[in-house]
Amino acid sequence: SVRLAGIQRRRGSENIDTEPLRLVSRHKLTLSDVVDYKGDSLFCQFAQVVCELDGIVPRKELHESWEAAVLIHSAFPQTSRVADLASGNGLLSWALMVLDPSESRSVLCVDKVQPASFA
Repeated sequence: SVRLAGIQRRRGSENIDTEPLRLVSRHKLTLSDVVDYKGDSLFCQFAQVVCELDGIVPRKELHESWEAAVLIHSAFPQTSRVADLASGNGLLSWALMVLDPSESRSVLCVDKVQPASFA
């Protein structure tokens, strides 16, 4: 499954497997958050790269963008051209490209304002 597989919540240096990550967190992901996304799932690999942006993308936005991308990709798996309107920093677009196994999908990001989190 490409969904949120292999995610563990941590407190300090200990892992807490019984509680899911708090997805409503406005906490911006940093290099130290990579440990929350250890694993080989496509989502974990995507999250690790986002964490490497170090303080740009909020945790909530990562999870929302990935879930939206999974739903869009499931509904339109063969779509090769996507227009992401009001795209913000383009995280949804990146997720859609990652989910395309053929690597032939192209995405056009359009937004009136470039957000502070644009990377």
